[in-house]
Amino acid sequence: MAKAKSRLILPRRRWRYPASIERDYQRILRAVARALADATRQHLGIINALQVHRQDETESEYFLRLIREAYIATGTTEKAIAQAFRIAQQVRGYNQGEFYDVLRSALKVDIFVAEPNLRRTVDEWTAENVRLIKSIPEEYFGKLQGIVSRGLQQGTLGADMGKQIEDLYGVTSRRAQMIARDQVGTLNGLISQERQMAAGIRFYQWSTSKDARVRESHAEREGRYYAWPGTGVAGQVFNGKVILPPPPDGPPGVPINCRCVALPVIDTEAPEIYEL
Repeated sequence: MAKAKSRLILPRRRWRYPASIERDYQRILRAVARALADATRQHLGIINALQVHRQDETESEYFLRLIREAYIATGTTEKAIAQAFRIAQQVRGYNQGEFYDVLRSALKVDIFVAEPNLRRTVDEWTAENVRLIKSIPEEYFGKLQGIVSRGLQQGTLGADMGKQIEDLYGVTSRRAQMIARDQVGTLNGLISQERQMAAGIRFYQWSTSKDARVRESHAEREGRYYAWPGTGVAGQVFNGKVILPPPPDGPPGVPINCRCVALPVIDTEAPEIYEL
């Protein structure tokens, strides 16, 4: 007797991570850090004047106000926020393209799946990124104030304070880069979950980027199957492996700085998937 063909298909085509969009967002947010550093460098000479004349805390606040005004005049925060809206739509579009390409590679036909309402997910992501972008200069100025206030109180040389300020730029730039990397992965992961569940996909295979940056705990998840929430398939077996419950830290892409993706296990009889 011939073996019945499985209705479940694991696509061979990889679901690609939006690396180019992540790099674009990193560039945008690093520009915020760079504009902060440039505004500060323009006014470093004031530090020496404050030291010579032994000015008080009020004068150091004047120094910080000048830098803040110089930064605000560049409009960099507003530009970054506007770009965040664009990034959100790019991730959404990229994710949709990957989804249809993966389905097409598995089913060998052009298909159609009703698009889930992703507006709330995208809006919530955008609101969180507006907050994160605004936090970059806020955190920078808080730390800059500490450097200048301590330096003036302790009589630190202007050159030494300048070195601390340059180090602060490095810290700020790395934080901006981390935000971009984390947030692109998060949105891609959340949209993947909504899109796959809307298509009747009940579980997925965890797929890492397979490079040196993959954390050990996620490397251990490579190739394992995980249920989408509420699908009731956890504990069942597919391809000789037990389908695990949803990970406690979220699906691929959602954990901090995660670049993993969810490769859908496609149910060929799912009523949500239509052949064109």
